[in-house]
Amino acid sequence: MRVSLVSNNYNNTIYNSKVKKAQNSSGIPAYSNYANADIKKAAPVSFSGLMRLEQGLKPIDSSFFRDYPTLMSTVSMLRENFPEGAEILDYACSDGEEAISLYALLGEARDDFKITGIDLSEDAIGLANQGIYSLFGGGLDSYLMDGAKKDETEKYLSKLFYEIMKPSCEPDEPLNNTIEFNTLLATAEPKFRKQIFLKPKNEVKENLEFKTGDIYKMDKEAGDKKVGAILFRNAFYHLMDSMEGDELFAGKLPEGLRNFYKGLSSNGDDDDLYSSSKEKSLAKKQAIADEIVDKVYDKLEVGGVFVLGDALNENVFIAPESAPEEDTIRFGDTKAYEILRKNMNEALLYYKKAQGALSANSGFNYDDLDMVEIMEDRVSMLKEQADMRILKKTPVHKALEKDGRFKPVHTSQIQGLDGVEMPTVWVKVK
Repeated sequence: MRVSLVSNNYNNTIYNSKVKKAQNSSGIPAYSNYANADIKKAAPVSFSGLMRLEQGLKPIDSSFFRDYPTLMSTVSMLRENFPEGAEILDYACSDGEEAISLYALLGEARDDFKITGIDLSEDAIGLANQGIYSLFGGGLDSYLMDGAKKDETEKYLSKLFYEIMKPSCEPDEPLNNTIEFNTLLATAEPKFRKQIFLKPKNEVKENLEFKTGDIYKMDKEAGDKKVGAILFRNAFYHLMDSMEGDELFAGKLPEGLRNFYKGLSSNGDDDDLYSSSKEKSLAKKQAIADEIVDKVYDKLEVGGVFVLGDALNENVFIAPESAPEEDTIRFGDTKAYEILRKNMNEALLYYKKAQGALSANSGFNYDDLDMVEIMEDRVSMLKEQADMRILKKTPVHKALEKDGRFKPVHTSQIQGLDGVEMPTVWVKVK
């Protein structure tokens, strides 16, 4: 799906200037506000406003209809396998935008389905139960606003969205309170430098419920009744304490982890060897995946759908040296690596030419910082990363394939890894 943004002014902002591009040449998104937010002290903090930004101010998280093809594939399987309806569990639901999107996409069949959004965060669930959402200029879902240019898909999504949503008054506390949000709003076209507030229509609330819960405790918290779908998107890597995707792209894979993978057998788990790294071992990650998938299997009806995310850290796992080459992808052979290499070399060339001028014009002594040396180090680190190999099948995929219990029905391109796809929608077959 191509999502048109309301604002066309990003290229005129400081965030797309050569200086910013050079400083952030890896292109890796960062949760600067999300990672540091003190949720308890800042409540109510909107998870709509805590957005991860790509270089160029494009938000890639927290929006209605995010990863629309995956959600639409999910809807297709639900309609086919459960024509009379079913219950759906949406784990890591945040403030409910995904649950609302899925409900809208169910169309005329939506009244036959009950969606329960579940999240560990009491603050997120509090916002979901408050039930007030905003659209704003520059956001990934800003095409839903009146007056925004829409392609045919966006017109269709807008129609479904407004079938279940209605205008709301502004909440007492701001829904969006981050620097990212304010920057997006300031760079939007003048007529879209605003928020509009919406909430689900009254009849929708009968089919949407939000509560705190833990996917680890699914067997105890979700009752005995089997369900038609379970979503757990872009949250597995939190359970596994895995940031390998970000570390690989940034050229920061710890030496301890690098050595660990060199010494780890494909089915081994050596706690002493692993003690120097904060990451969980591959074997431990596999055990986590096995445990969660077993719980999902027990909870789903035959024909039930399990939906995964397309985030980098959800799908990038560094391969041990013992892994057969045919089971891996060389990082240096991906389009993502070529883009990173090109950006870093351009940044290095830029600083070689402009470092003195930058110091004179900015008032900051870039010579003291020596950006040329920094960029040379980053280019060197990236070259070292080229031969790092990524597993074609993640621990989650291996757990799902075990004993032929699930089959994949939809693949998604991994965020940031152009040309690399992973299965994200699976169906229980027996």
